[in-house]
Amino acid sequence: MAEGKHFRLDVKGLFSPLAHLKAIQVVNKMDPGDTLCIEHIDPESIADLMTILKKYPLEFTGPEKQDGWYLLQLTKKK
Repeated sequence: MAEGKHFRLDVKGLFSPLAHLKAIQVVNKMDPGDTLCIEHIDPESIADLMTILKKYPLEFTGPEKQDGWYLLQLTKKK
């Protein structure tokens, strides 16, 4: 089985509405099996983003604290 595409989005330093919009734009381009790694700095904004993205068929991993920022991985379900 072929592996999906991998996307990476660095939204560190962006305000929540813009960071959320950019994530939604990438999710809309994703096919089943694709993954998106989002680098974000605000854990509260990540919680808001996860709530927004619940309408999409996604599996969430994280957020995982890195060196002063957080990594959230999304995989689009089939």
